[in-house]
Formats: sequence, C-alpha cells, structure tokens
Amino acid sequence: MSYQSYPNQPHNQPHNQPHNQPHNQPLNSNDRIKKVQEQTNTVIDIMKQNVDDSVRRGEALEHLEQKTITLESKSNEFATGSRKIHRLHRCIYYRNRLIVLLLIISVIVIILAIAGVFNK
Repeated sequence: MSYQSYPNQPHNQPHNQPHNQPHNQPLNSNDRIKKVQEQTNTVIDIMKQNVDDSVRRGEALEHLEQKTITLESKSNEFATGSRKIHRLHRCIYYRNRLIVLLLIISVIVIILAIAGVFNK
C-alpha cells in the first residue's frame, strides 16, 4: 500500500503562516483559494489512485481465490487417483505372489511325481 504525502505541506510552521510566503507577506484571498484548490485537487488525485489500487488488489484476490479452488479440486482428484493406483498395485503384488506360490507347488508336485512318491 503506498500512501502519498501532500506536496508543499508546511511542517513545523505556525498555522497562520503560509509555506512558500515570507513571514511578513500575507496571502490575498485569491492566492488562498488557489492554494486550497491545489491541495484539494492533490487530495482527490491521491484518493483516486488509492481507489484504483484497491480495485486492482480486489481483482488479484478474486483471481487467487479461483486458483485456490482449482488447486483444491485437482488435489482431491490426485488423492483419489493415487488411492486407486495403490489398491491396483497391491492387488497385482498379491496376484504375483500367488502365481509364484502356485508355480513352486507345481514344481514340487512334479518332482515328487517323477521321484515316484505317488506310486504306492
């Protein structure tokens, strides 16, 4: 957030002394009106800039909120997909273990059959 200060603002001067005038010369009413009008225009410009900055920040926040919603949706999809893949890999792992176990049993049965253990 950028705040701007007023140009030609008198600091540490008496309230009845103008900033750019020598202490012994008073301002006439036209100069005072002109000076107040310049200050008013400066304040209006600063306020317009602050409103524009606020609107831009609001638009950026809306864009960020939309990205957050999309990211949350994608992360839920990823979590669901990863659980499905984990289950699939677990099934494949146990299926492969079962196949290896059946092959070992088959080999043992074939060896025993060749050795004549079942011929009694």
